[in-house]
Formats: sequence, C-alpha cells, structure tokens
Amino acid sequence: MRNLMPHFIVEHFAQGAMHGHFSAATMFVDVFGFTQITEALMQYQKDGAEILTDALNRVFGPLVARVYDHGGMITTFAGDAFTAVFPIEDEDESDVAVRLALMAFDIQDFFAQHGELTTKYGEFTLGVKVGLGLGEVAWGIVGEEGRYTYFFRGPAIDAATGAEHYADQCDIVASASIWPHLAAVTQAEARDGHQVLREIAPSDHPEPETKASAPSVLDREMLTPFVLDAALDMVDSDARAEFRQVASVFISFDLPEAPAQAETTLKAFVSQVMSTALEYGGYFNKLDFGDKGAVMLILFGAPVGHENDIERAANFLLTLREWAENAAFADLRWRAGMTYGMAYAGILGGEARCEYTAIANVVNFASRLMSRAQWGQILTSEAGTNLYNVDVVHVGDFEYKGFAMLRPTYQLLRRTIRTEGFFEHPLVGRGRELQRLLNAAEPLFEGQCAGLAYIYGEAGIGKSHLAYVLRQELRRNHTIRTFVGQTDQILRQAFNPFTYFFKRYFDQSPEASSDENKARFTSRLDRLILRLRSLDPNKDEVANAPAPHALADELDRTRSVLGALLGLYWPDSLYESLDGNLRYQNTLMAIKSLLLAESCFQPVVLKIEDLQWLDEASREALTVLFRNLPQAPLFVVVTSRYKDDGSRPALAIPEALPVTAVDLNVLAAADLRHLAEALLGGPVSDALVDLLVQRTQANPFFAQQFLYYFRENDLLTRASAPDGATQRPWTMKAEIPADMPTTINAILIARIDRLAQEVKDVVKAAAILGREFDDRVLAQMLASDVSSEVKAAEREQIWSPVR
Repeated sequence: MRNLMPHFIVEHFAQGAMHGHFSAATMFVDVFGFTQITEALMQYQKDGAEILTDALNRVFGPLVARVYDHGGMITTFAGDAFTAVFPIEDEDESDVAVRLALMAFDIQDFFAQHGELTTKYGEFTLGVKVGLGLGEVAWGIVGEEGRYTYFFRGPAIDAATGAEHYADQCDIVASASIWPHLAAVTQAEARDGHQVLREIAPSDHPEPETKASAPSVLDREMLTPFVLDAALDMVDSDARAEFRQVASVFISFDLPEAPAQAETTLKAFVSQVMSTALEYGGYFNKLDFGDKGAVMLILFGAPVGHENDIERAANFLLTLREWAENAAFADLRWRAGMTYGMAYAGILGGEARCEYTAIANVVNFASRLMSRAQWGQILTSEAGTNLYNVDVVHVGDFEYKGFAMLRPTYQLLRRTIRTEGFFEHPLVGRGRELQRLLNAAEPLFEGQCAGLAYIYGEAGIGKSHLAYVLRQELRRNHTIRTFVGQTDQILRQAFNPFTYFFKRYFDQSPEASSDENKARFTSRLDRLILRLRSLDPNKDEVANAPAPHALADELDRTRSVLGALLGLYWPDSLYESLDGNLRYQNTLMAIKSLLLAESCFQPVVLKIEDLQWLDEASREALTVLFRNLPQAPLFVVVTSRYKDDGSRPALAIPEALPVTAVDLNVLAAADLRHLAEALLGGPVSDALVDLLVQRTQANPFFAQQFLYYFRENDLLTRASAPDGATQRPWTMKAEIPADMPTTINAILIARIDRLAQEVKDVVKAAAILGREFDDRVLAQMLASDVSSEVKAAEREQIWSPVR
C-alpha cells in the first residue's frame, strides 16, 4: 500500500478527533513544465506514460523526501504542485522559518541541476516557483456513512499560495507573515508587499539537518474511509499510470461568514458532493483551500472508466444543483467547470506521501472554467456540446491563462427528455428472429398475456432496431399501446426506466413549473380512472381478468406514489405518510396497476432497454408485474447485452410465464451485402463485402458508418458489370488511404469533420439543443435560414427527421 493520505489525518481520525488547529510554517511548491511534457508524450500512449511516470518519480520523489526529512508533511497535491506544512511545536518560529527557507533554496538548487529532462521523444525544461508563509493552520475531517475527506486551511496556507502568485520562474517568494523571521539572514527584493529571496547568508547556509524519519506505510484499513476502493485496488495491484479519457470537474464554493453556519454548510455540501459523485461513478479526488478558495476536484473515468463518463459528470453536476436548490442553505454559493479529454492518470508523489490524480491541459482547463463561471453557473468545454440528454448553450469564446487561442465556452442548462430512435434503413438479416417475436406476441390478440421476450446481443448489433421493427409490425395489423422504459446506465436509480416511461406518459417537461407538471399528471391520471370506471362493472366478475373498477380505486389511492416517481409531492398525501419500506411496496403495486389499467382497453407492449444496467427496484417491479398476473394482454420486451462472462442476464419471473429469447449474432456475409446494397442503392462487389467483414466484424451499425465514410470520402467506384448483370457493382478504389480511420469512434469523428463548414456549424449548434431539435428554434438561434444545411446533414445521415 502507499501513503495516499497525511498520517496526521489518519491518526486523528483513529482517535475520533475531527478538527483542530496549530501554528506552522508553510510552503507552496509549483513545478512547471510537466503539463507540456504530458501533452507531448500523450501521443505515444503506453510508452509515453512510462516515460512520464519515470520523470515524475525522479522529480517528486526527492521533493517529497525533503519535506518529510525536515519535519514537514504534504497536505495536498494540486496537479504538479503541492502544499507542505511544518508544524511549530516546541521550536522558535524563526528557527522553523529559516529551516523552511534553507529547504526552499535546496529545492531551487535541485531544479538548477535536474531541470533539463532528456527523453527519446525530445528534451524538456522543468522549473519551480515557491511561496512561503507562516501562521495558523486549521484542519478538519468531513463526511458521513463511512466516506470522508479532509482539509487544511487558514492564514498560513493562504500566505504561501498567495506568495507563489508573485513568483517568476524559479523564484522563492516570502509572504509578509514569514518575512520578519528571514530579513536578517536573506537578501531579497520587494515585490508588491512580498519579498523575492535572492540569497541566504553563507554563514547561515549549512546543509539542512534531517529532523524526522520516513513515515510508516499506511495499510488499506486506514485508507478505506478516505480513498475509493478502485484507487486502492489499483495501488494494491501495482497498476501502472496511463493516458486515458477523463472528465474533470472542479467545484468552488463560498461559505457563510458566521463560523457555526459555515461549518454546518461545509459539512453538508461536501458530504453531498461526495455521495453524489459516488452515485454517478466518479472519484472524489480532493477538497482544497488555496488561492482559488474552497475547491473540490472530482474525476470521472479515472481510476474506473465507463462508456459515458462525460454524461456521468454532467448529470452529477445537474443533480447537485437540484439538491442545492432544495437544500436549506440560502447562503451557499457554488460554481463548476467541466472538461473531457485525454489525461495522464496515476500516482503522483513519493514514498512518504502520494496521491492518485490526473494531469493534462484538459484538467487545467476545467479549473479555468470554474474560475470564470458566475456563482450558480456550470461551464463546460466544447466536449460538452455532444451530451446525449443535457441542454447546453454557447456563452462565448474567451482567453484563458495557459491557453494561446480563444476557447469556446458553454453553459450546462438542464436535462432533456430523450425520444426513441428512428431507424432510417431496413432491418436486414433478422427475419427469423423477428418472426419468433411476432409468434410470441400472438396471445395478446386473444386477450392473454404474451409473457416476456429477451433480445440479446452486443453493442451495435441491432437489438433496439429489431425491437422497433417488432412494434411497427404489431401496429401494422393491430391496435396496441406501446411504452418504452429506457435504463439509465449512469445513475441506475430505483425504478429508473419506469420514471422514463411515466415522464412521457404524463407529459412531464423539465421546462415546466412543478405546478404545471402536477396539473398535467392529475389530468392524465383522472382521465384514465374515469375511463376505467366507465367500463362495464360486470367485467370485474370475469374470471382471472383485470378488474377495472378495482384498478381505478387503486390508482386513485396511490396517485401520490406515482407522482413521487416524477418528483411531484403533495403535503399530507399517502406517500408522505408512509415509511421507506411501505413507499417501496406501494410503488411496486402502483406500477403494476397502471400497466394493467392500460391493458383493459387494448394490448400493451412494454419495452425495457438495456437489462444489463437495470436497477434492482425495477427488476423487482417486473417480477411483481408477472406475479399472480391476471389474464391481461401484456407483452414485455427486454433488450440486453451479455455479461462479461458471456452469459445472459435474466429476470426473476414465475416458471409458468411464457418466455422467448433471441440472440443476435453478427450478420452473415449475404445479409451484410443486402445492408450495403440498401445503403449504396445498388449491387456491391465481393471485395467490398470482404472488407466490411474484416473492418466491422459484420456488426450492422459499424458497417453502416464505414459505408457512409467510404461514400463521403470518394473511396468507392463502380466496377465492371459481371457477365449477365445489368448493373455495375460498387467496390473500393484500387488503393485504400493509409490514414483511413480504423475504429468506429474515429470514423464518426471523421464523418462530421468532412462536412462543409456551414453544415458543421449547424450540426454543432443543433448538438447544443440536444438529441432532438426543432429546426425553427435552430434557425432563430443562428439568426439565419438553415433549411438547406439541415437537409444537407440529413442527406449525409447525420440525423433523421422525427416521424
């Protein structure tokens, strides 16, 4: 294990002490040059990461050792900078101050000797800036439910970080608080109320005396309350640092002036940030009080990566904003910056003290965005314009420290409601699977339950497309109601797919007020109840059939429970009167009642997307739905990827329930040919089909994107017509460019990059409006007629019209 925490905090936590203060001399050390090295080595991936790790160890190892050898401790790392404190116990303040200055000159000498870094990929220059302070340091431990973080703050730390701001390259700057103790032994020049130390008197410049031995190594049990298990696992396995895609979130906040209120707000807000970050799969990296005030850093994608880390980060921030708006902390002000991109992620420091963190320009930019944001604002980089379910708006292009060019800047606004995808091209190669599902649905039209159908397959294989065509075929010949529950792979909150379904069913809008959404909910539910009560009361007596009048009574009784799934609450309602377990049980029954109520009028098909991410409450809701199910025309279709071990995820359902399972494999060569012919509008050569099989493994979505790329980049040509054929088949040109993208992500990016600039601008603006947009709103936003650009993007298969 490694010393990922200050021993000071671990020891006090073990004793039950959660806050305190002491006098100390302080040092803020800012090493410059590593961000540039990181950007340069990033292109060399694993080899570059190993070289960077070696360089970091060669620099930070000795620096950390110097701090601990001379009685100090590192409180926090901030990228390639760190803060060190040297407690003043029984010593004279001047002795500690002089020892700190000697150490600062020692660090300066270290960089004079080792500041030139030579690698096989080039030569780089490193430097250092040091700020010195002295005074009071306060410390604290905050958190709850077994997850904690810590902080150091106070005049001494503010003095050191503030002094560093006045340092040029390789300067040591003393603040006003420590200067009186150094004036007699150093030569300095004044700079805006600070002193730039130039030399220390030779007679007072002996080798710094070692004051303390290296600290012991902390074990996992000591670190677990403070460090995420994934980071500890990485340290345990001695995993190497790496370049990886990371969403970086910086949050700064301002506390009330009254000490008691400030302490309460600090604990509540930090605890909420930690729990919400964990909920969304983020890594709470640190809480720091420095030159930017109170700041927290949360990483998504390191140490654990997900498919959609930027969406996780955005939804984390929006959830935090919702909490803050409803929390009883009127004086709490906060703001945030978010970016996404490649960063170096790994352990930074030395044996005595280290941290898991991320270094890159993209991380620094998140900090700059946070500093630019107004209180209450969440700013993001251009990467945030492609968020799937979040609206953002362009607020301008600005200059930022450390960045040469103007950087486009966007603000996160709100979540949007996603709509189900529309499939432009015909389904190919799935005729047998479709027929099995249609056969399974037949009992619906005899008033019976058709049970459950699973559609299994890997990403891009066509699960959603098959489910879409199934519902279209059923609608073609029958009157049915279809509902969709989309699983949220990010949050996986209780009943998430049913909340998705109910938001559309009850016409809820994120832009409407709570009162308006309540009115929409009440109106829709009242209409359903009224329809149920208008049915023949004798229907209640039909054996094993849903009883419409009883369902009406149950829906009326549990209306506040259904409303709570949508975030709608009424004082003195049934929901408010129930404890947690009874709320849960009533929610299960309310979901079942609503689906059975709809089945009283026509057959119901419910599609649940992505079983592999389904939350436990939703799993139980489906189990309850099928348990003791009356003879209702209901059919549940579930799509799912396979588990990591290749097995099928499944629901706990009664054994007697009809179950159909279809597995979607890669397309046969003949089916891949049909897909290519449909997309290109004519026959295709054997050579083109072979290339698609090789490059896409016959995955239909991947094949579509590669074909679009081939066509857009003029890589296709017509070959001679075979004997007896009337049409010339499409084939690849003689030579395939060496720089042709080889991955699906690279293909998608390349397809957008090739568009005319006017069309690209419209695509970028449309991305800001969300997954679905109104072209009239887009035209108003751009103050121009965009109809031709919208049509051009439609022709290029960038989007499809909603039908």
